[in-house]
Amino acid sequence: MAISKSFKHGSKCVYCGCTEPLYFTIDHIKPKAKGGTDALENLQTTCVLCNFFKGSRSDKDFKLMLKHLGELHKIKAVSVNASGKINVYLS
Repeated sequence: MAISKSFKHGSKCVYCGCTEPLYFTIDHIKPKAKGGTDALENLQTTCVLCNFFKGSRSDKDFKLMLKHLGELHKIKAVSVNASGKINVYLS
């Protein structure tokens, strides 16, 4: 069984490059909500913030979102209004 390089060498977040191990989580490359599995080939290391914002998005969709948002770690605040819309405030 091949192990995803990013999971096997999980010394940083695959999206933002964060190297603080206290903030690491295991993320599904193909989300379980979209048919992904818990197989090692489908797992990667991400920081809590990137994993939260990725949600059930595909790897491709999340990378596109990152391109538009810039670095996630510049986020100053996040709020959710009554209708469930998420507002992100960058510093």
